[in-house]
Amino acid sequence: MKNLLSLIVAFTWVAFSANASVTLPAIFSDHAVLQKSEKVPVWGKAEPRERVTVTLDKASASAIAGADGKWKAVLNLKSEGQGPYDLIVKGSNELTIQDILIGEVWVCSGQSNMCVSLKEAIGGEDEIATCSNSLLRQFTPDQGVADPAPQDDLAGSWKIASPETGAGFTAVGYFFGKKIQNELKVPVGLIKTCWGGTPSEAWTSAEALNTVPDLKLGKDKAVSEYLNFQNFNEKYKAWIEKYNRQDRPPQEPPENFTSPDISTKDWKKVILPTRFSGIGLPDAGAVWLRKKITLAQGSLNRPTGVSMGDFRDDVTLYWNGRNIGEKNISEGQGQGQGFYISGEFTTTSDVTLAVRIFNPATGMGILPGKTNFTAENTKLDGEWLAKVEYTLPPLSSEAKVALPVQPPIPSYDKTNTATFLFNGMVHPFIPYGIAGVIWYQGEWNASRAYQYRTAFPLLINDWRKKWGQGDFPFYFCQLPNFNSHLPTPSENDWAELREAQDMTLSLPNTGEAILIDIGEAANIHPRNKKEAGERLALNALAKTYGKKVVYTGPIYDSMKVEGNKIRLKFKNMDGKLVARALPSTYTPTMQSPEVTVPLVRNTPVSELEGFAICGKDHKFVWANAKIDGNDVVVSVASVKNPVAVRYAWAANPICNLYNGDGLPAGPFRTDNLPCSTEKKRY
Repeated sequence: MKNLLSLIVAFTWVAFSANASVTLPAIFSDHAVLQKSEKVPVWGKAEPRERVTVTLDKASASAIAGADGKWKAVLNLKSEGQGPYDLIVKGSNELTIQDILIGEVWVCSGQSNMCVSLKEAIGGEDEIATCSNSLLRQFTPDQGVADPAPQDDLAGSWKIASPETGAGFTAVGYFFGKKIQNELKVPVGLIKTCWGGTPSEAWTSAEALNTVPDLKLGKDKAVSEYLNFQNFNEKYKAWIEKYNRQDRPPQEPPENFTSPDISTKDWKKVILPTRFSGIGLPDAGAVWLRKKITLAQGSLNRPTGVSMGDFRDDVTLYWNGRNIGEKNISEGQGQGQGFYISGEFTTTSDVTLAVRIFNPATGMGILPGKTNFTAENTKLDGEWLAKVEYTLPPLSSEAKVALPVQPPIPSYDKTNTATFLFNGMVHPFIPYGIAGVIWYQGEWNASRAYQYRTAFPLLINDWRKKWGQGDFPFYFCQLPNFNSHLPTPSENDWAELREAQDMTLSLPNTGEAILIDIGEAANIHPRNKKEAGERLALNALAKTYGKKVVYTGPIYDSMKVEGNKIRLKFKNMDGKLVARALPSTYTPTMQSPEVTVPLVRNTPVSELEGFAICGKDHKFVWANAKIDGNDVVVSVASVKNPVAVRYAWAANPICNLYNGDGLPAGPFRTDNLPCSTEKKRY
């Protein structure tokens, strides 16, 4: 009995000690870079009211854990060297975090173009092979998290730039950090927190969105839809378990259904979209579908998409036998269930689409509805081939009654829902000491470009308020050129989004990297990330670190009508304006650099390309433009009394105005006509 009592006491003490142990979030781990600053927060959890002491070299600070066990100490690292040092945290236990450097820390955030890895960038493979650099490091999350509630931690680790780790670095962040580190000769830490295909609202806190009525309305609706569907998911999964309606392990390998070369003699011809029960297919179970399509020649090696219409099933898509991915309806992944097909899959024009559909309950099928049923802008309605993998037995009366009623699919999936990425991918890093933020995002917001005038500054002010480190630098990439060249001037949401980005420069301590010349017509993820990162770095070097470098191209300043001409004045010209020579051909996508097409100029005899002019009718036409000293003079014979000019006002404009340092002028307009996106809302 005595030994048993001793064992119980010992176990209780171990359990208590484990609960009371001082812990740190993952951002404070081996190889971390801490900001060189007078106020560097270090925080974590401990037993309530426990004293915690944090020491790094000669700097030390203490804190008392609150009733919730949270504590925060603030170190003064202004006088410390670069390191490496150990970070020692003492409470009831002691933690030692090794190989800590003191330098400049930048948050790298946004959507997919910030996520594009170094291995995907032009020259990335060569860069990776030689990137042994112990002073350049990145915090790499193990797994992205989007959550309805703010999270205190995000699993991940710090990686030192090396041939073994370089492939995982954000390409834009890497080239930004490398240039900063080379110029300043200091350690640079990058915090990678990005997610492809996401709006700014997902990266903004609920408190901030609540201050703007239309954004609050959209946020409340999106969050309510998601939580309602999440509640359904829990009930639905429990129902599946209770009534044994789980998907079965495959009896045959997928290639027996998906390979382009298999025999389809025993497959049934069906007409879609429709419910399967009406065409002799199971109401529940697993069914395979196949259809051959032909890609247009101009679509080869380009990203495309497949939309599977409206359905209430789990869908897995195969493209020429290769698994593209799965859409699980119980996860509420957004209306339409679209699949993204990268350029690496579109190398041949003959494509076999194969789709596996599973439904555990009833009503299986692809239905006509609001969502397109298309691939590569080609309607998929009509004849398909179908084969039953297995059929589930009819539901019992009890199971039918117990089946949860599925609510409408949320308008946004988890990563697009307002506040969710702020909660899961930003909040865990607040208030880590940082020099600033670099940001590459906007593609997702382009259809609501006018609203971005409010949403983007709101995000910046929100992060600054939450971080509590003042108006730290916030430098962002303007959307690059993308999509087809248009033969006539027209309204364009990407141009309007760029204008909203320009307007955000009215906030203090902001800067913009103009990328209008390094995009790709056929690739929304342009591979020239080196210039994107380095142009961001020029902003930081000039504005944050006081270096005398040119950081931006010519910026439109004012206009003056002179008879049938308009004279435009610029600032930040680096002494002169330059008309860069235009090539005779261009490459639609660097994924296939050997493919080139002729460049058809809109104003072949003009020194400058990309300028349009209008009279009082506000009908813009292409105009001739020439450099006159420090000005640009714009005119065209058909417009006798001009009132306004636009430059590079398109998704993918042909334009060639630069400064003497080779930096491009950004798109602009001199008018204030209504925007085409003015009424679009989140």
